[in-house]
Amino acid sequence: MLERTYFKIWIDEIISDNGPQFLSLEFKTLSTEFGFKHVTSSPHFAQSNGQAERMVQTVKRLIMKSTDPFKALLDYRNTPLDIGLSPAQLFLNRRLKTSLPTSAPLLKPLGMDTKEIKAMLKSRQLKNKTHNDKHAGRGLEPLKAGDPVFVYTERSWKPRQVLEHHSSPRSYVVQASGGRKLRRNRRHLRRTRYRAAHDDRNDEHIEYPFLNTENVRHMIVVKINMWTVVRLPNRTTSR
Repeated sequence: MLERTYFKIWIDEIISDNGPQFLSLEFKTLSTEFGFKHVTSSPHFAQSNGQAERMVQTVKRLIMKSTDPFKALLDYRNTPLDIGLSPAQLFLNRRLKTSLPTSAPLLKPLGMDTKEIKAMLKSRQLKNKTHNDKHAGRGLEPLKAGDPVFVYTERSWKPRQVLEHHSSPRSYVVQASGGRKLRRNRRHLRRTRYRAAHDDRNDEHIEYPFLNTENVRHMIVVKINMWTVVRLPNRTTSR
């Protein structure tokens, strides 16, 4: 299917989730052979693949609300966007003929300026970003290699260490137990001052650098949900 699509149109980049069909050796070989870039979203973070998720939702609604799904898709491709051009005009440089009466001059190819279209699309993206930033709150601080963090994996927060910044935006590679490596979005990483003493399945081994032999016997460790509170005689520290 992808090979047939590639020979019809030129594909520069494909953005997908981390499904097994996209991570297989066959798909990697295909991307190398045809020379297109394959970008994957952050695992367990569908929001980073929001454009594809939104398109799936739109097509599902069209199919559910229409008696003829092919006609519904045809009308959708012929409907102008907020920039004044329809998806068909952006892709085929002309309008599509539908059941609605349309004069012949409107069906002729258009001489559109590619730079002007890109400028309009970029302006729309910046406008949407400005509107979203008003409600999104402050962005998370970037991490660097070697930073100790708590990573959300297997439905719990576990101490790990950042290995490197992934090529995708706001995505990091962290060291997991058993020598494994995990890729997680910045939303799933919390910065901490403490490092795991052992890289194994027992995630309760945490080094607290301020502890010494004199006050360890006075220490009280209390588990509250996912947080560990270490109480000293005149000091309380939590992670």
